[in-house]
Amino acid sequence: MKIKPILISFFVFFLAIQTFVSAQDQTVKIVESLQKFSADRPQEKVHLHFDKPYYAAGDTIWFKAYVVNAKLNMPSNISKTLNVTVVNDKDSVLFQQKIQLNAGLGNGHVAIPIGLKKGNFVVYAFTNWMRNFDQELYFKKPIIIENPFEQNTITNVKKPSNIQFSIFPESGDLVMGIRSKVAFKCIDENGLGKKVKGYIINKSNEKIIEFESNQFGMGVFALAPSMGEVYTAVYEFNGLKKETVLPQAKDQGFVMLINTADSTKFSVRISVSPQFIDNKELILVAQSGGEVYYASKFTAKQIIQTTIAKNLLPTGVTQITLFNSSNQPLVERLVFNDNNDNLKISIIADKKEYNKRERIDLKINILGVNEVVAMGSYSVSVTDETKVPYKEDDEVSILSNLLLTSDLKGYVEKPNYYFNHTNTEASKNLDYLMLTQGWRRFKWSDVMSNTSLPLAYKVEKGIDISGSVTTNSGLPIVNGKVLLFSGKGASFTTDTITNSNGIFSFDGIGFTDSTTFGLQARNASEKKNVKIKLNENKLPSFKSGELLKHKIDYEMDNYVLNSKNQYQQLFYSYNNNKELQLKQVEIKGVKKVPGIENSTNLNGPGNADKVISAEMLSASFSLFDYLKNYINGIVEMNDSIYFTRNMGGISSEGPAPVQFVLNGTFVTPDFIREMNVDDIQTVEVLRSAALTSIYGLSGGFGGVIIVTAKQGKARAVNQYAPGIITFMPKGYDVVKEFYSPKYLPAINNPKPDLRSTIYWNPNVIIDKDNKKTLNYFNADGLGTYKVVVEGINADGKVGRSIFNYTVK
Repeated sequence: MKIKPILISFFVFFLAIQTFVSAQDQTVKIVESLQKFSADRPQEKVHLHFDKPYYAAGDTIWFKAYVVNAKLNMPSNISKTLNVTVVNDKDSVLFQQKIQLNAGLGNGHVAIPIGLKKGNFVVYAFTNWMRNFDQELYFKKPIIIENPFEQNTITNVKKPSNIQFSIFPESGDLVMGIRSKVAFKCIDENGLGKKVKGYIINKSNEKIIEFESNQFGMGVFALAPSMGEVYTAVYEFNGLKKETVLPQAKDQGFVMLINTADSTKFSVRISVSPQFIDNKELILVAQSGGEVYYASKFTAKQIIQTTIAKNLLPTGVTQITLFNSSNQPLVERLVFNDNNDNLKISIIADKKEYNKRERIDLKINILGVNEVVAMGSYSVSVTDETKVPYKEDDEVSILSNLLLTSDLKGYVEKPNYYFNHTNTEASKNLDYLMLTQGWRRFKWSDVMSNTSLPLAYKVEKGIDISGSVTTNSGLPIVNGKVLLFSGKGASFTTDTITNSNGIFSFDGIGFTDSTTFGLQARNASEKKNVKIKLNENKLPSFKSGELLKHKIDYEMDNYVLNSKNQYQQLFYSYNNNKELQLKQVEIKGVKKVPGIENSTNLNGPGNADKVISAEMLSASFSLFDYLKNYINGIVEMNDSIYFTRNMGGISSEGPAPVQFVLNGTFVTPDFIREMNVDDIQTVEVLRSAALTSIYGLSGGFGGVIIVTAKQGKARAVNQYAPGIITFMPKGYDVVKEFYSPKYLPAINNPKPDLRSTIYWNPNVIIDKDNKKTLNYFNADGLGTYKVVVEGINADGKVGRSIFNYTVK
């Protein structure tokens, strides 16, 4: 008879062991599922460091690209190609570049035509692999481009006439009888935070809670919903009372409160409705970048309290999720963790004050955790802050981007504020941001289902050229031989075989833009009567409307005036003391030629010193051939075209060549040289200063030739014989070096130096010696100069530092 309790006790013990093992198994399953999901779908982040925050027509945008693995922010080895695109307020692509990446790093520039109309634009940067995921992952930065020669500058933000008040319970839902932290955010029509205060009333119109937001329109209040109650937020805007009804509370559920105030730990309190208090296990998981850093199990009871040590988690955004015993997420929220392990960058000048055009020597030292030298790659910009005033809190820095905004949804106002200020108030405001703009890079249901969905876009290890080979009737050529070759620059030849669908692909090729390729295809019997079709590499569509609403009120008057003076004085010096006049120019006697209305001539279609029609070109082998034989004063030298009147040289770098513009984009002479004349609609030759000045420094010195290609022929595929085509795909943009003048005391240089970007260096490498000295010469501007250093080390630690000095 005594054996019965022993058996029961053993059975209870066995069940407990099974429950523990099951919980352990469930925890392991969550960790392993997320690891597999992250390995199958590794994600990347992109940051661009610009030389300055805004620009004017005629400027050059200089940038350094940092592409990192989203897990630990370490430089990415996934992609070797980065797409950088500038989009206007109509979502039309104005500029598009391919940047070659080396260990996740690259740099480039965009020359802005001086005739570009002022406006608000967005810069996007993304890899082809990133296109498999949400566009929220793309790097996005709204920028303003002014035009100093237009009458009115960009208007400030319009005064809002309405606001949006949103409610965000910390755990996602309100639950009856359980006290919850409730966040709120108030924004205006421009998407900017609107400071607000008000109160909460119940259905009896009794005021039960008062609330007030911070300067970004965010705040929190506590609420324990009662059965049958309806709660309403009441607040004022423009003197009018407004109301927003809070979401209806659930009858039962879980509420998770997280206190982030302690510098060493997150305090987690989980409240459970009576209906869910049982012996089943709950699992609490903290993950960042697809890596689990904390996992713990608990038995469901009314109150569960625990802590998560902050040093277990990386710096950045962490997602904390509560799962049930079936691995279904119950509640979750985002927190920001700061381990104070960002890079320490020190910038030391050889003295405090300088004269204009004086040489300056800057020493840069960078240390990581435990004062270890932070070997890595960095970028440095120096601007004249009098001409380019900017509030540091508004900047999209490498800290705010890679550690914060790349893991949040939507526009974050003043993102760098959270890194410029390290006080308690800033930390509290950062937690409000986590509560109101939380976003997840994945769905737990996708992770736990362990299903691999097909991904449409490949990792680019270079530039891919692909297509298909068919018979004349459209049937695929199987095992066809395809030869790809290029005779320009770094010439090469490679071949491949078509698959069962007639498809071929050459992957990971490296070449610069304006490179001409040839493709030759044969069937398996070496017959050449085949057709070749190339695949198009279309850009994604962009919807920038929301981003472009956030027009920050920059103090741009000084910058616009300086830009105008810069071009006026440069052209005054370089054009026999004639003042620069940018206005619509009427050229008398210009012959109306077919297709001229499609011209992108910034002076207006047909407003040129010479207009060349397709008919006039038809007797020439190439456009270069026509120019040399039929246009007076043109000479070819060093693979470029020059007007002989400019051979004396007005540029500090020697004679200025003619700049070619194809369908609105500056292109290299090689690009034009390889064009089939049958693909050209019109050519406009601009020599005179009155016509070239609108193209700024990039085109005004040497002259401009504007080529308008027939529709669809700008990067046309030309078939010269059966089974042979030539084409010019989009290649890597050629990296241009930033020009920084050197002033010697013995040489008097009267040319004005009104530069706003004084120095730009995207490739500052810190090695084990941690010794880096940069030198350059100041410009003519007086006042405060601003030095910005950003970068990343091999371990994924990031840093940014600001240094100011005076020029008198």
